[in-house]
Amino acid sequence: MKAIEELIPKLNNSQEFQPLIDTFIESIQKHASEIHSIYMCGSIPKGTAVPYESDADFTVVLKRNPTEFEKNSILNLTVETQNKFNIVTKIDVPICTVQDVLSNPYDWGFWVKIVSICIFGPDLSNQVPNLYPSPELQKTYFVAAEEQIPGSINIALTETDDSVRMSVQKKSIKKIIRAVYSLYFQIEESWTEDINEFISTIERQIPKGNKSITELIQSYHQPELTRKEFKKITKQAMDFYYKQYTNIINDTT
Repeated sequence: MKAIEELIPKLNNSQEFQPLIDTFIESIQKHASEIHSIYMCGSIPKGTAVPYESDADFTVVLKRNPTEFEKNSILNLTVETQNKFNIVTKIDVPICTVQDVLSNPYDWGFWVKIVSICIFGPDLSNQVPNLYPSPELQKTYFVAAEEQIPGSINIALTETDDSVRMSVQKKSIKKIIRAVYSLYFQIEESWTEDINEFISTIERQIPKGNKSITELIQSYHQPELTRKEFKKITKQAMDFYYKQYTNIINDTT
């Protein structure tokens, strides 16, 4: 089985977003000491970002745990940068430490080595061991799904601007599709970050008569859903995901 990093295409920053990246790197060094390195993930480092539609996702790795002052300062910087660069819809800046990355290969280590690309400082990904599709990685995805997807769904359900709501709906649906895909990457001994390959894998693994997954995939291609439709489709898809993940865990214990 190939290590995941061998299956990932080379990443390239979308140049339209370079001023934002440069400003963020310069500014954050004034807001937090002991920065080891900075990473980005998502569509910007992949070169597929769309101006005024895509998010900017940074990760800041510190040499030690951040102080409360630094956490608040970075949060304020995030807001300031967002206001200055409306070319992105949102900026996220999770913070971790070098120790977090090196001691948790299937958590922060996975995030740095597989999901992200280093844009500042020494690249810690070289110190994280090779990672493979595995139950540990499925657990990482499950924890992320539990933490992130319900909040994303709630934002979509409460958003009053229809254009923003539909954008958040589509991102939420993509997150669910990625989570469902994670149920099967160990079986297929494969790894991808491409939404079309997510869908192809899911369609190979799940019978076509499965209504919840069929509607989920259809909704990604036709995101103009009402709130009621979106709520129904995401609930039944997440119920399917939780049930299947539980079955997998039970089968391996």
